[in-house]
Order: sequence, then structure tokens, then C-alpha cells
Amino acid sequence: MRLIFGTDLHGNEHRYERLGQAATEHKADVLVVGGDLAPKFVDDIFSEQANFYGWMRRWADQQTVPVYTYLGNDDLKALLPEFLGACEQSDNLNVLEAEGEMEGFRYMRYNNVPDTPFGLKDWCRYDHKGYVPERYAGRPVVSVDTGDFSIIDDPVAYFGALLTIEEELSKFRGHFDLAFIHTPPAGLSLDVCWDGRHVGSRAVYEWLRDNAPLISFHGHIHESYQKTGIWYNYLQTPSREIVVTQPGDKNFVVADIEKVTQFVGDVTVDLVRY
Repeated sequence: MRLIFGTDLHGNEHRYERLGQAATEHKADVLVVGGDLAPKFVDDIFSEQANFYGWMRRWADQQTVPVYTYLGNDDLKALLPEFLGACEQSDNLNVLEAEGEMEGFRYMRYNNVPDTPFGLKDWCRYDHKGYVPERYAGRPVVSVDTGDFSIIDDPVAYFGALLTIEEELSKFRGHFDLAFIHTPPAGLSLDVCWDGRHVGSRAVYEWLRDNAPLISFHGHIHESYQKTGIWYNYLQTPSREIVVTQPGDKNFVVADIEKVTQFVGDVTVDLVRY
């Protein structure tokens, strides 16, 4: 299977069009759009994100290969029904479920990211027990279905009452060939901000190490590749070496994935500029 993956497109229609062109040029079998699908810096984020899902449905229906997608931390959770509705109305836009099968490969998908310094907390969690988040910037909020934001008065209590990313990932059991996890893992230089900070998830690293999918796809930290020149890395697990990718917001990954037996496969990856 040849899979092309783009992430963090943030409603940029030109990047979507280029991703579709790249899928055709590289003769992909599957196109996956990672999280942070919709516009962010707009006047009315509720209406513009909702409208964008209609545009995305029309774009997907024009593609020559199946399109799979999932939400990221900047996609309002209150608009999940609009996103799912666009997928249901489409002939070619498919939701990546939490677990499923794609072209004979078993996959898992996970949206949440470690608590960030940014205001919107819809898809945020503490990474693991004992996790210490960055200082909160401004007023932490979550989106609500009334088309507005609700302030989190006590973020420590709010997040303390939720499962951590480590706890949520522990629910994914069994063998997965592919992993689509919006936040990148710690420890592989795929999580570097402009100021040099490493902000990846320890919980994701440990889950990948313990579960050993053939390949994993990540996003969230736009600038990591520009900062380090590293868009993929290898993680040595007890059973095999796996490929971990994170192209940032200005590149696409083309992955050729071959499953030799039920638990063994071969992966090669290439990078495409949008």
C-alpha cells in the first residue's frame, strides 16, 4: 500500500489541492489528512470551521483515491457533528475511527495532545501522572455547542479529573500496523519548537515502544522539521525497529507499506514539499 499523509493544513485550500495533486502524482492508494483540518485565525471560528467542512467534503469527492481524516487540537470539538455530517454526506471522505482497517492494515487513531500553553483546551490532556504543564496563557477555554467558549476556572482541577494521555492510550490493545497520533512522541527530535524546546509526549513514545506498529504518523508541531531537518526517525522496540514520521505543516509523507506476515512488514518513506 502506498499512503500519502499531510497534516496541520489549517483550512489552507491551496495545500489541500496540492495534497490531492501529490496523491495522483505519486500513485497513492490512500490519502490521509491529519489533524488541524480547519481554519484557526478567522473572525468567526465557529461558522468558518463549520463551512470549511462542507468545502472539504467537496474537495474529497474530487479525489481519485479514498480520503481518510481526523480532527486535531485546533478543530473545535463542539463542531464534531458538522465534521461527521460532512463525512457521512461524502462519497469519499472517511473518518479514521479510533480503531479500524485500511487496505488490509489495522490502524489506531488518537486525537488528544498534551496540555498546551494555548487557550483552546478541547483536545488537551495531561500527558501522564505527575505531568507539569506550561504556564497557562490567557483564559483556558473549551468550545460549546452554543457557538461560544466556556472558561475553565480551575485548569488544574479540570485536567486532574480527566484521564491522562498515558491512560487513554493504554486502552489500545492488540496489534496495529499503522498509528495516527496527532501529537509527536518525545525523544525522537520530531517535537522541536522554534525556541528549541522539545514538547513531545512521553506517553506516546512509550506506547509506540510497547506496541510497535510498522509506522506512525504525527503532526501538531509545525516547525520541528524546519528547525531540525528531521521528519522521520526510527524507534527501537523490543520486537523490531519502527518508523515514526512528522512532516510538519509544509510537507507530505509518502509511505510504501508492505505487510510480509501478520506481524512483520517493510516500510519506506519519502518527503514531498507541498
